[in-house]
Amino acid sequence: MDDLPPAQPEQPAQPDYHEQPAAWQDNTASSAPSDGEPVTPLETPPAEPPIMPTVAPSQPFAPLTPLAALPWDDAHAASDSLSDEPTAVMPLPTPAAPASPTAAFARRLRAIRQAGERSGKNTGNRAGGKKGRRAALIALSLLLVLGTPVLLGLLSVVHDYTTVKGLGQSGLAHLLAVKDDLTGQSSSDANGSSSAASLASLTGGSGTTAALIASVQMLLATPGPDVSQPAYTYLAQRQGGTFYPLTVTVQPAKGIASEGDKTVTFKTTLATNTYFALGGQPTPTPTASTTAPATAPTPSATASVPGPTVTATSGTSNGKTSGMIPDPARIAAAQQDLRAAETDFQSLSDQLDHPDVTLAMAAMLPVAGDDLRAAQSLAHVGVDVSQAGLALLGAATPLLTRLHGASSLLSGNQKLITAADITSLQEAMTVAASRLSDATSRLGSVDVNALPLSAHQKALFKEFTPLLPQVNALLPQASSLIGVAGWLLGVDKPRNFLVQTLDRGEMRATGGFTGQYGVLTLDDGKMAPFSLQDVNCLDYLTGCLSNGWIFGRRPPAPYNSWWPFGNWGLRDSNLSADFPTDARLVTSVYQHESGQQVDGLIDVSPIAIEDVLRVTGPIQIPLYGETITADNLEAKLHYYQQDPVAIAKEKKLSAGDNSTSSRKRFTQLVGQLLQERVKALPVSQLAPLATRMLLDMRSKDLEVYFADPGAEKLLTQLHVDGSVNTAPATDGFLLVQSNVSVSKATSFVKVTQQDNVKLDTKGGATHHLTMTFSANYTYNQVYGYLTYRDYLRIYVPPQSKLLGGDGFDTGKALCWGPYSGYSNPTSTTATTTPTPTPSPTTTPGPTPTPTPSPTPTPPGPPAMFAGVPACSANPYPHGELVCPAGDYQPGPQSPNEFGSDGHTPWANDRVGAPPNTTSDLPDRAMYAGYVVVPDHCTAKVTLSWYTPGVAPKG
Repeated sequence: MDDLPPAQPEQPAQPDYHEQPAAWQDNTASSAPSDGEPVTPLETPPAEPPIMPTVAPSQPFAPLTPLAALPWDDAHAASDSLSDEPTAVMPLPTPAAPASPTAAFARRLRAIRQAGERSGKNTGNRAGGKKGRRAALIALSLLLVLGTPVLLGLLSVVHDYTTVKGLGQSGLAHLLAVKDDLTGQSSSDANGSSSAASLASLTGGSGTTAALIASVQMLLATPGPDVSQPAYTYLAQRQGGTFYPLTVTVQPAKGIASEGDKTVTFKTTLATNTYFALGGQPTPTPTASTTAPATAPTPSATASVPGPTVTATSGTSNGKTSGMIPDPARIAAAQQDLRAAETDFQSLSDQLDHPDVTLAMAAMLPVAGDDLRAAQSLAHVGVDVSQAGLALLGAATPLLTRLHGASSLLSGNQKLITAADITSLQEAMTVAASRLSDATSRLGSVDVNALPLSAHQKALFKEFTPLLPQVNALLPQASSLIGVAGWLLGVDKPRNFLVQTLDRGEMRATGGFTGQYGVLTLDDGKMAPFSLQDVNCLDYLTGCLSNGWIFGRRPPAPYNSWWPFGNWGLRDSNLSADFPTDARLVTSVYQHESGQQVDGLIDVSPIAIEDVLRVTGPIQIPLYGETITADNLEAKLHYYQQDPVAIAKEKKLSAGDNSTSSRKRFTQLVGQLLQERVKALPVSQLAPLATRMLLDMRSKDLEVYFADPGAEKLLTQLHVDGSVNTAPATDGFLLVQSNVSVSKATSFVKVTQQDNVKLDTKGGATHHLTMTFSANYTYNQVYGYLTYRDYLRIYVPPQSKLLGGDGFDTGKALCWGPYSGYSNPTSTTATTTPTPTPSPTTTPGPTPTPTPSPTPTPPGPPAMFAGVPACSANPYPHGELVCPAGDYQPGPQSPNEFGSDGHTPWANDRVGAPPNTTSDLPDRAMYAGYVVVPDHCTAKVTLSWYTPGVAPKG
């Protein structure tokens, strides 16, 4: 080391690494002992020429040697010493003053290094070992220098992840708590975690709310077959109030469907419009109702009734309404949870939208980046859902508060809904729809399976995800519905609706004969007192309500050609099978007769009333000693309207009551008591009642028409307007009956329908429809004339072409057969046949319900049938009419425009193809005519037609 340059006190030497001799670079090695003795770390190393100026005593630490002044390896060691870890450095000269801690530490490290080098086994490679250890120390130092910030970063990531996860779980917990707040029920399990079942209960389960939601979803869905892309679709439409068995047999041509030319049979009892499908792919559908058709076990053949099974609560209320209408405290708790959820998700969103360094670095990694982006989307979804909930709940709070305080929604004097409520709700739905639309679009980019969630959380997420777009789709329609509800409830002004009760025993176009009517008034959501009146009072009784408008009047075209009775008024205005068309006709007639314009029409069949009784429970009528239930309603009404003993009882009990005829007094009383029961229903039972009503509207047992175009359009969109379905590319038919017998015989006539369909390779369908009508009743079962006369209309697709038919009455006499009543005037049949109550003598013109009376046996046929030949033993050899007793004579019929006086027995008419082929409905072809069926006889009506363009070409 003698070749080192002397120290320069005034200016320290700046040696150049590249110019130093080899001894400089290896002075540590040459000065080390060669005997392998370790150097004690505490010994003072031998004196060496200083490479730096001596540190003054006043300086606590000696300044570090510049890296450029050190050998290359030691320079790196010195740079590594900037960390907190010990590294090997060049030994410093012994200072004149006490050595600084840095210098002592450096000397200690040097001694340790030298001792390690002396302990090496291979002394010949001493220099290489030293360099290898030096490299290892350098690598370790670099690892520590780089690892420390990485470790700190990982700790920061863990902290960020914990924060993010906590915010997400807190926000989700608050959202789920909203349901608990509003329903008053806990949805948490024993471990305090939210149960997935609680979310599932929003759209499933057996509760009444779930049933209502399912019914609404069913109504919003477009009716159709339960398969996608069927090769052939058949729609069997139902006339309200009927339950007729139907068999459809389809023989497809080769190439039409996967079955080839295999015959497929469908069987059902029509309780609602029913679709049959040939071919196609099955799709999941709601559970069919109890009236769903039974289909043949053919894999590709399905029959469907669109509608869920509904179990409505029957009996009286249990007093628990908290699950339906929350109280103010629960509303406030729900709002608080929504605000807390919004805060949590907003904080989470802000943290993910503007991440710190560690989250930003993590987002650059492939796996972590996907998770963070998914979390970012979910955070925004949480904000959207929270804000949508706050908007809706804020708008609904005033209405919910008033509803909670009301014992019943339909009674009382308090105004429950206002125009401001409706406006506020519609605005909130607009805001909510915007928020949920954003949430739905964000959810589309989230793969739940890739998220670091537990199985429970993933299940909850999968429950929630499909619910969001469903709710979002409902909001615009709900907004329209709110507006319609405001109009319907008379928020701006009272609404008046004509209500008709329909009697299925005397079938008419939309479900039955109008026996009674009333006007229902709704004002600010409250139902005004409502009562039913006998329709005869309005039509005929000039001393009652009639203004005489109907006398001598005929129905308008196209019904005038076949309607048999004069004096056409409200009781006979139910003529069109398309309910919106019929409603406009009925309300026009009512306005002419009463002078009152109404806002709509509500037709109620006994089936719909029975469904109301299933919710309200039985009705007690002490005056008559009767209990009316859903199972005996129709039978009791017919008993008191038709049985002479029951009518006499009514006259005695209702003496002096001129509000209706005596034989309809019991029906009026049932209506009043049922109305009071419905008005007193608690909120908890309105959901099952609404569910029943929705399903009855779909089946056309409850038909509603609104004069307001917007409200009526909504009914059309929901497929509950009672219109005839005119869907294109759909085959099928609709049978519509109109009982013009002036009798209550329809319920006793068994009707069957069988349609044999053959498809061809051109895409057409040839139909052979057979209908049977069996009048299986006796004289004491039917009120009115015994022979059943029914005007049949069969509606088919508009492009259909008639091929032929048989069994329709032509109106032309065929033969005369002896009538049992004339052959034995004193027989039971002739003398005890119940007769309709005649109209008052003050009624001018022909009466609608004359009294038939037996007359002596004539020596021959009446003069009007003179020259008509006598009937053979079987006048209808092709089975168009079969009377087992051989008595084919139809007897007298009610007075009509076709020449009957109500007393003269009628001849048997010829039968043949349908005489009327001009349709009274647009977009439908129609084949129509009368069928005449004496009691104990069976009539068979056949019809053939061809419908092109309803199946793919083979």
